[in-house]
Amino acid sequence: MAEPPRPVPTPNPKPRIVEEETYKTVTRTVLGQATGEQEKIKVKVFATETARVAVMKGRTVNMGNWESVKVGVTISVPCYVEEIVDVYRDTTDLVEVMLGEEVEKLTTSLQE
Repeated sequence: MAEPPRPVPTPNPKPRIVEEETYKTVTRTVLGQATGEQEKIKVKVFATETARVAVMKGRTVNMGNWESVKVGVTISVPCYVEEIVDVYRDTTDLVEVMLGEEVEKLTTSLQE
């Protein structure tokens, strides 16, 4: 008796990415002061389970008189598994830019 044919596996198609514009409240905390702002941003709507990429970087800034302050930026981004490497690179670049901006603000405020 012959075996029934086995099903041929089909590759999973890359999920279709849908973006919607919506308003979100973004809260930032700088030097202990939180600010909340309404911004219109594009939000990715996921069709399947997601992965998450998180990047955290920090820098210690010397304030003088044996004091220092630590500045940190953390960004966590949901993405599809197929996007992890690209999202990591983009997120790392963004964290580095934002960290540089925060350090610049801090050092400027210390000089005043």
